[in-house]
Amino acid sequence: MARLNSLRGRLILLVALAITPMAAMTVLTGLREREHAIEVARENLQRVANLAAANEAQSIEGARQILRDLSSVPDLLGDPNDCSVLLSDILSKNTDYANFGLIRLNGDVTCSAVSSGTPVNLADRPHFRRAITERRFVAGNYVFGRVIGKHTVNLTYPVMHGDAVAAVLFAALDLAELDKFVLDVKLSPGSVLWTADANGTIISRRPDPAPWFGKKVPAPLQAALAQRPKVPVVLADADGVARLYAFARVGSHEISDYTVMIGIPYQEIVAAATRDQLIAIVGLVATVTLALLAAWFGGDVLIVRRVQALAHTANRIASGSLETRTGMRYENEEISDLARSLDEMAQALQKKDLERDAASASLQAADRRKDEFLAMLAHELRNPLAPSARAPRY
Repeated sequence: MARLNSLRGRLILLVALAITPMAAMTVLTGLREREHAIEVARENLQRVANLAAANEAQSIEGARQILRDLSSVPDLLGDPNDCSVLLSDILSKNTDYANFGLIRLNGDVTCSAVSSGTPVNLADRPHFRRAITERRFVAGNYVFGRVIGKHTVNLTYPVMHGDAVAAVLFAALDLAELDKFVLDVKLSPGSVLWTADANGTIISRRPDPAPWFGKKVPAPLQAALAQRPKVPVVLADADGVARLYAFARVGSHEISDYTVMIGIPYQEIVAAATRDQLIAIVGLVATVTLALLAAWFGGDVLIVRRVQALAHTANRIASGSLETRTGMRYENEEISDLARSLDEMAQALQKKDLERDAASASLQAADRRKDEFLAMLAHELRNPLAPSARAPRY
């Protein structure tokens, strides 16, 4: 508190109070820019996830079109060899697929584009049973193909005979080819793209997809996958990196139950805003430091020392040194006005002092003349005038 009572301390306090609103605005602006960057990243990330999901949905929709067209071929339920030749021809023209086949109601695969040395029965496959029960196109979950030995998802379509299901067509989509539908989705370093089936099994991943096929999505994503949030959320990933994740369904419910998840490192999102905020804070600290230094040293040179000089001059004048002057150059500012007034006061006091000394000297001279006159008068009174000559005798 003692320092705040000094002129310099009060000057620094005034400077600090003047800078406080600017400092608050700088911090507030930085926080708003950070929030804005996160909001923009959320919007862009959701848009990218929707794009990736739409591209994958387009590939599945293409499979549905192929299967629907095949289901109307009359000879499909005829000779198995002719059917296999037909499906082999279809497979040669659609390289994204690993196999096409026909499943009878008992689950036996009687027709396949890829031949198998042993009988294959798919009665236990959920997608096969759903296609019969729901009588519609069904995109199944992840499977490892028993015929082809590859990671696939089986896309099934019922072959109708009148109002009844006669068989089920399937197209095995090679998961190694599924990624090509999202190659136009540009991801920054450290970002991850997942596609999971209804069971949370990975059917696509970028980067490095092969080791992940058939595995469950990491635990931090499983809970969010069940809810499929509409707004991107920040999740701690399996590798310990916090990422902002967006979720998008692959097509409508009639297309699939797959979900695309794209995660971007959270630190990357706020890096630019953090950098700008850091620059602003550094600038603010530099400004505050320079302002306080200016208040300390500039106030010392321009105000404090001059005020101290005025106080010293006033003290000398008060002690009787009326010839003392401030020695300051008069300018158009308050301290110069005070110095001028102090010098004029000292000059007036000095003039009056000189006048008083002159008057005192005059009085002393008059006193001396009066004393001399009185002394002479007293002498004359004590010694009357003697006769100038002895009176003559008569």
